[in-house]
Amino acid sequence: MIKEAYRLSELSLHWQFTAAIAADQRAMRLAGMYVAVAALLLAVPNEGDTKGMFFLAAAGLACAACLAVMSALPQLFHAPGGSSSILEEDIEEDKSEDEILIELSKYNDQHIKLNGKKRKSSNYRMKCSFVMAGFSLFVMLIGQVVDVGDGGWDSAFRAVLTQLASTPYR
Repeated sequence: MIKEAYRLSELSLHWQFTAAIAADQRAMRLAGMYVAVAALLLAVPNEGDTKGMFFLAAAGLACAACLAVMSALPQLFHAPGGSSSILEEDIEEDKSEDEILIELSKYNDQHIKLNGKKRKSSNYRMKCSFVMAGFSLFVMLIGQVVDVGDGGWDSAFRAVLTQLASTPYR
């Protein structure tokens, strides 16, 4: 039973490590896509009020790309396995195999919890990146669809910012 518990803890570390690598790859691909779309928005020939909205959308996508890259920044992540040197003391003390496996399982459990906390913060940054990208594309679409009247986008944008600033957080 102790061997099975240790095997499961190693397996859990392995899958955490695999999922972390996949999430980092996904974040970097999305960051590249966000930058490409931002560049396209800036390259589109536009005039009048829509020019500012395209620029705002491109800036938002650049921020989304930064958040995606931040979610994939290197961090101290505990991978499965380890150096055999951690067993030297246990061998010298002539501990039984079961005692050593229990200690290793506890060691893995601590790393599983630490890895979970690190991935949680990276996941939060990636979610913020999605929200920022969605908002940026929404701004671009609004710039193409809505007629804001005589005041132009400048006054409409100021009105939205004023409304957001006056809304209390809950």
